[in-house]
Amino acid sequence: MLFTRIAPAFAVAMVFAGQAVATGAQLPGVAGERSWTLEATGGFGVVTAVERCSNMLFVADTHQQIRRFDMAADRLLGDFGKGRAALATALAVDCQRRRLFVITGIPLSRNAAAAVQVFDLDSEDLLREYPLPAKFLPRPGGRFEPPTSVIVSGLWVPPGRAPSDLIQVPAAQYYDGLRLGVKLSLETGNVEPLLVPYETKCIGAGQCPDVRIDAAMLPQGPVRVAALPTSTAIGIYDARTSMPRLVDVRSPRYVRNGVNLEPGDHVDARMKWLGENSTLSHLFAFAEGVVAVHARPEIGPGYHVGQSTPFRTYMNVYGWDGKSRARDVSLPELAVGRDDDHVYAIDYGAEGRRDGAQKIRLVQIGFWGK
Repeated sequence: MLFTRIAPAFAVAMVFAGQAVATGAQLPGVAGERSWTLEATGGFGVVTAVERCSNMLFVADTHQQIRRFDMAADRLLGDFGKGRAALATALAVDCQRRRLFVITGIPLSRNAAAAVQVFDLDSEDLLREYPLPAKFLPRPGGRFEPPTSVIVSGLWVPPGRAPSDLIQVPAAQYYDGLRLGVKLSLETGNVEPLLVPYETKCIGAGQCPDVRIDAAMLPQGPVRVAALPTSTAIGIYDARTSMPRLVDVRSPRYVRNGVNLEPGDHVDARMKWLGENSTLSHLFAFAEGVVAVHARPEIGPGYHVGQSTPFRTYMNVYGWDGKSRARDVSLPELAVGRDDDHVYAIDYGAEGRRDGAQKIRLVQIGFWGK
């Protein structure tokens, strides 16, 4: 398969609280936008994750491919992993030890549960595959946490309970007894549940398992952040405190229609609710602060289950003091990854988010002057 790269485009404006703002303006927390248009002769799947090591971006999609984009050479390269990479829910990287971690809910081996694959960045060899708990529901988001751990987004269900039983739990107690994310030891293979939910309630039925976590190494030590999908706050978990600190993420484009669903409500009610309510779709922790991504699908009257839908997606930026730095910064689609200073999203063009696009625009948005 041949790959080419089309010349980069540099965006001249961003959207802040619904108004166009020149990237040259002093917008606290947001530095600017850059993009590249990538082309693949066989087409792209829907991009599920992006990770960066030095000048190399790894771009995973639903075709079970991990393509590499050389940012220094402005060139899209062939597939990574020699055909052994699973369908990626998330990617994480240890650049120092030259390791790429592919987090998947659909591992290659038969009858296996979710897993973390470890690849050598240089040889592309699959070095090891760590199984995750059978009742763990992985979701987009993962982070290598030095020196020897990987943090994985998702919902951990304790022994004695089945994930399928969650549809019978009242909305007000949905997260009782559950944990947000897991921590995988690369030395022992042990997996432990990570964070106690900062709220027990979930008002979005089928959206409730879609929790997100991330981590950052600050001068005082590691800090973890979590987002419950239908909450109006995110939680900051600092080892120095016993309880997470909450940051309110409501903004003009974070919308609510006042309807609360129970976990077992019918799919028609779920889809109507999704079209009228924002949810927290991603969360990214940086050295200077945290970015909460919220989104709402554009569901028309003729929608049917399984149909691809575009999303209205925005980012709210906060310092570690909890103060807002920017609100409702527009993204062309759902966020798919981050590096030390940027968030990445994919623009699929006028036809919207879809499988098989010949060209996609890779969008990079920087923060805090980076």
